[in-house]
Amino acid sequence: MNTCHFIGKFVHDPELKKVPRVDGEPETSVVNFRLAISRKFKKNSGESGTQTNFLDFEVWDTAAEVVANNFRKNDTIIITNASARNEFYEDVETGRKFNLIRFRVEKFEFPS
Repeated sequence: MNTCHFIGKFVHDPELKKVPRVDGEPETSVVNFRLAISRKFKKNSGESGTQTNFLDFEVWDTAAEVVANNFRKNDTIIITNASARNEFYEDVETGRKFNLIRFRVEKFEFPS
């Protein structure tokens, strides 16, 4: 199992969706969002640099509703437990295949 921790800013408002369950149970909530996560580093020249990566996340069930109701674009979130998984897509027009890594959030915190 992999476990990752992140601190980042929302690129856009999280959007809550209701998803039907396969087993006939009531729908569940999911929210997908992208975070801008920056890291600082030293260049060979000794100067400081910053690199920003944009990563995709998902939150399910009651936690999805908490995220959707409490966070907006540019807000900071602290993700204390997330696991990575691959999603594969194919462009129907070109046939080109894509691989996306999405992190499923298990625990998060509000910044103090």
